[in-house]
Order: sequence, then C-alpha cells, then structure tokens
Amino acid sequence: MLWNPVRQTPVTTVTIDSFEDQDLAEYTNVDGGDWTFVTSPVRNGTFAAQIDGFNEIYSLPGDGLPAYYGRGNGTLRVSVRSDGNASPTAIPWFRFGAADNANSYYVRLDFSTGDVGLNKEVTGSTSTIANTSITVSDGEWYEYEIIWDDGTLGGSVGDLTLTVTRVSDATELTTLTSNDTDAALESNEGIGFVGQQFASGEAVTWDAITKE
Repeated sequence: MLWNPVRQTPVTTVTIDSFEDQDLAEYTNVDGGDWTFVTSPVRNGTFAAQIDGFNEIYSLPGDGLPAYYGRGNGTLRVSVRSDGNASPTAIPWFRFGAADNANSYYVRLDFSTGDVGLNKEVTGSTSTIANTSITVSDGEWYEYEIIWDDGTLGGSVGDLTLTVTRVSDATELTTLTSNDTDAALESNEGIGFVGQQFASGEAVTWDAITKE
C-alpha cells in the first residue's frame, strides 16, 4: 500500500489484470489472433501475456476483470516490452476509456522510431493528442503511468497525463500532458490491446495492469 502525501490517505493498488489465470476469457478477441502466456519475461507474478501477430482485444465493465479504469479513477499503470529482434518494429497500442475496439483513448508506442503518444479513436477515426520521441530497445520493460483527471486528481476535467519509465533503472523517459473532453469517451471504462507491425521473430509482452 502506498501513501499519498497530498491527500494524506493510504493509496491502495488494485490489480486489473496480471494474466495469472492464463486466459483471455474476460476479453473480446476481435481478430482471433493467438496469445500465449509466458513465464519469461514477466514484470510481476508468474505469467505475462504475449502476442507476435496482428490482433486486437478489449474488455469492458461486466466482462469479468476485477476492476476497470474510468476518468477520475486515480493512476493507471501497465508494462510493455518487445523481444526477439534487435531491430524491433512493433507498434503496440494500449487502450483505456474504451467502449469497444473503435472508441477509446490509447497509448501508441512505435518500437522502431521511439515515437510515443496519447491518442484517441472515435468511431474508427484516430487522432494524436500529444506525442514525442524517446529511446527504446528490445528486451526492456517500459511502464506507462496514466492519469485521466475528472477535476479531483489535482488538475482540470479532461486532463490527460502519460509518464513512460524504463523499468530496469527507473529512468523517467518522458511525461506528456494535454486536455481532451470528448463526450464520446468520457464515461467509458474499458481497456484493450492492439498488436501490429511485428518484425521477424518479434513478440510484444504485456503485464502488471493496475490502478491506485
């Protein structure tokens, strides 16, 4: 349990998914792609979820995960990495505030260029909210810390903050901030993952999805 010095209250970490059940029963598998559950690499626990081909999955409240993340729900964290090719090209997305696979905010990381950004998709139309370039490589865990403010978390309604940290040495690589108050997304609480643009032998692994 963490301590929040601003609120002067203990902060409880809630696991949304750590893939310890080794299945995706709580997700809609849009494309039928095959995921595997690996014991290495793993960020926390025993298992992580890995994909090496194009696929989209998402989970919405009521689908069976123990928790979801909506605007004002504190801090959302998830860890991602690429392995299997020293010149990675994968461009994974992590969706939050999702209603399905065509309406959400998402973090997009291009492992070939280091471009990382906060984005949104509404009825299948995508746009960039904020982005920058960082140095990334295969074989490293990267943690996203996402804050989607409803005005109770220290900012304004619709404030979005993304911090990307390299886990191995706890180096904060970037923090992006912006504001978006799209009525089409503001009440959504789903999460999801997109895998695409893999190099030969490359796989992307996800783990440790929590909120606090």
